[in-house]
Amino acid sequence: MERRKFIKNSTLVIAAAPFLKGKVYGKGLGSPNVLKGFIVSDAHFGWRNDQQPSLEVQGKMIARIHERFPDLDLFLDTGDAHHGSLGPMLNSARRDWSDTIANQSNHAPFYYVPGNHDIINPVDGDAELRCCQLGSISYRPYYSFDIKGIHFVSIPELEHPVYVNKETLDWLRLDLSLNREKSIILLSHNNLKGTTGDDNFMLGYRGLANSEDIINLIKAYPNILAWMHGHNHDYVIKKSHGRLFVSNGRIGGFNPSRNSEEGEPLGGMYFEISRTGLKVQSYSAEHNAFLDEDMGRPGRSRTLRIGTTLSDTAPMSYAFGHGGFLDGQKAAVYNYHTSTDDSFSVVLAGTTDFLINENSEFLDYTHRNDNPSRRQWNVFGYDISSGTWPQYFEEKNEFWRWLSPGVLLYKRKASKDTTSLHLPAQKHGKEMYFRTVPNQSYTCGLILLSGKGGQQLEMLARAYSQKGKLLWEKRFPSRDIKPGESKMAFQVDLPDLSEGGTIYDSEKVDTEIQLAMEARFSCLDSELIISRATLTRKGASGTTEDPKLIIGGKVVSKEGPLVLGDPFEKKLKKPKGSRLVIEGQCGGSRRMLWYCRQDNIDWQVRNAPVADHGTWLEVDAPTNTWSTGKEIVIVPAANTLDTHYVHRLKNVTRARVWPLNRGNKELSVEIHAADGDSGAVEIRSDQKPEAVNGPAQWEYRDGAIYFTLSTGKRATVII
Repeated sequence: MERRKFIKNSTLVIAAAPFLKGKVYGKGLGSPNVLKGFIVSDAHFGWRNDQQPSLEVQGKMIARIHERFPDLDLFLDTGDAHHGSLGPMLNSARRDWSDTIANQSNHAPFYYVPGNHDIINPVDGDAELRCCQLGSISYRPYYSFDIKGIHFVSIPELEHPVYVNKETLDWLRLDLSLNREKSIILLSHNNLKGTTGDDNFMLGYRGLANSEDIINLIKAYPNILAWMHGHNHDYVIKKSHGRLFVSNGRIGGFNPSRNSEEGEPLGGMYFEISRTGLKVQSYSAEHNAFLDEDMGRPGRSRTLRIGTTLSDTAPMSYAFGHGGFLDGQKAAVYNYHTSTDDSFSVVLAGTTDFLINENSEFLDYTHRNDNPSRRQWNVFGYDISSGTWPQYFEEKNEFWRWLSPGVLLYKRKASKDTTSLHLPAQKHGKEMYFRTVPNQSYTCGLILLSGKGGQQLEMLARAYSQKGKLLWEKRFPSRDIKPGESKMAFQVDLPDLSEGGTIYDSEKVDTEIQLAMEARFSCLDSELIISRATLTRKGASGTTEDPKLIIGGKVVSKEGPLVLGDPFEKKLKKPKGSRLVIEGQCGGSRRMLWYCRQDNIDWQVRNAPVADHGTWLEVDAPTNTWSTGKEIVIVPAANTLDTHYVHRLKNVTRARVWPLNRGNKELSVEIHAADGDSGAVEIRSDQKPEAVNGPAQWEYRDGAIYFTLSTGKRATVII
């Protein structure tokens, strides 16, 4: 242990060494002319079951992965970080995932694609927002990034485990159109039907219901190399449509035995991308072995021979946005990357789809029937309920059936008995959907078919804050339903909700607003068909007109119509803040798509947002508050040459860092605020320093410098 006299207001400095010796933390970590990555999936922290490995075992497996593959360019998790329905254990499960997986990617950038257990059930608030905070995702859970010239896209299932909603798909289409010159890997949690899964196994829970739409989209882009997913907990690699479809195994959760009597070991998928192809290998961390080459399980590795856009010198980039932003909508976005560029790209795209909701004709549906007592009936984007029915699982459905198109409501025993159509699904309406703008008018429309007539409809509109607080409710007078076809429209005049404590009251607040509709039917003495349901902004029609996006006070706009397939792109001066408020404005369909891309990224900051001030970076308060000590992790991009850098901060709520690659002759760090009187700092360095002036004591081991630094102080390290 080295000790040095504490220097008041000193600066933590690591001088750049003239020669590099030993392990290098930056460029050169991965092998030249190849991208090396590893994917884990389905950790299911918190699950209480004999099949679930202990926290200690999972930690050992992750450590073994990094020991076996020490020079990864990328570390990924394709979802189910924790189990669902854990009640008070949820926060500890999120802590365990953060500590064991997300914070242990070593020097490699880490990205997370939420799974159904993470994102579907809003049991303690907006689950989608929580996943973004957990995984350091800037805005929506769909996003993309480039590593060494290869483009990766996160495609989560936001509203149901077997469905990719239209907001995600529309943004994906935009992303693919903007990156058609790059080799692409698609990352998701669920499999596509007809590829890696058994389509008859747990139908309605495994295999995306809209697989055909996604496969057709994949076919349209020959530069897509693979669809890599979790959820099934097995190691399966299939070649189809000229691509690889890969099930990423398990690092926890249930142990399937469909493919092997002994089940599937804990581990994940190792992959390499060269200029001539993609190689994927199933790896068992339990055995420290590849399943096919070392364990005699054939077919668990596969190579796709195809030319790729791999380039060691290609810059890292990150993109985020929205697939259906409303006129007047506001949202807060967070920055977890820094760039050496002075600007960033903004793309606006138009749409002729003026519907806020999706699946308006009830064409997308699934029925889970693998267990007689655990059945589900799902028409995506909706709930159909009566009283307390349905619970998550039910034995039977006596209230409705799917017609394709449309749904049929069954006759009820008594006139007072009600059956309700909710759009969106009830569990999403309070915190997640449909994002709306106050002080605006909306139209909810229904098309009904009745043989005898005589049924009654009561429409209810409710506005909630993103935190689940009911802000406003309106009950429309009941309407009689006539025989034959009835077209009904309800104008919803949403008030300004100025006392709701939302982003529309103060841009310092993140909380958005949801509008949820309930069509409550009674007097169901005969069957009734609902053939269409829509929610729109009043007067919305045609394509997007005069789009404008305001980003942190800077404006991107285009006069006139913005037609589908002809996006508009503009460069903006890079904002300095770690958090930005975005506002959209447009006419016509009153909806627009937008896409922000940061190029030439040099640092990824995880668990806390970062503001870029040029020569120095300001790390703000953690957004992932579950990790032990609210740990903040900083890693370099592949092209960042720094061999000495601040890697971890613990119990720190604000700090400043002066990296070497930003023109600083010395690496510096300063703690501005902490939980308590001090915070812990870890600095990666390939050399033991001659001195550390500032902290009371310090230690150098395993290629890193460790010390505690008082709040408001700086320290200096001399190499």
